[in-house]
Amino acid sequence: PKDLPRANWASPFYSSLISSATQVICQVLNRPGVKALRDLDANFYIILSLRNFNRGPPMLPADSQDSVSMSISGGDLGLCCWTDYRMEGTKFHFSEYLRCFLKKLSLTADIWDSLDGRRLVPYQCVMQRTEWDQIKDSVRPALTLQKTAYRRARGGTTAPSLQEDVMPRFVTSDDQPVSSMTETTKVVVRNTFLELEEEILSAGMRRIKSDCELRKLVLV
Repeated sequence: PKDLPRANWASPFYSSLISSATQVICQVLNRPGVKALRDLDANFYIILSLRNFNRGPPMLPADSQDSVSMSISGGDLGLCCWTDYRMEGTKFHFSEYLRCFLKKLSLTADIWDSLDGRRLVPYQCVMQRTEWDQIKDSVRPALTLQKTAYRRARGGTTAPSLQEDVMPRFVTSDDQPVSSMTETTKVVVRNTFLELEEEILSAGMRRIKSDCELRKLVLV
């Protein structure tokens, strides 16, 4: 009600309370060691990407149980024989391929296909930076030999190339199954107007006969 007196005497206390709370928050967020934690968090993971495999999936080092698809000079690594990588599904996923590749090299590491709850595009994966630093000197030369085997087996001049520490790219809603997407309003384009399709109008909506009131038109 307008006739009630206002407690103006409390206003200075609110200002003091807000000022004190701001100081406490700043002290907590900038206390000793927090900056180091932020830096550690920003570099805790590394994004790896595999590109340029337009002529088919990359290849794997072959062992005694694999059928050899290509033989090359393996150098000091002894990776002379290579076989085709058989995908688990119909679509290539770098995370799955890298796990198989490391297994062929007798290496292990945790590899994920999502970051912060968001799925990465199929040609990217994520690892802990410390784990990658431990195995990268063994993986890099092996992947270089893979490129040689790939070019000889598939032809052409390009081959799957590893890119390190790239920006993450996430799967968009368009790549999700239709069933997981929310139903959107259908729009009909007619001449220079957009109009809502009549079938999606609720059954209880009263139908108006006037053309100007029949549909809600939006000028393009």
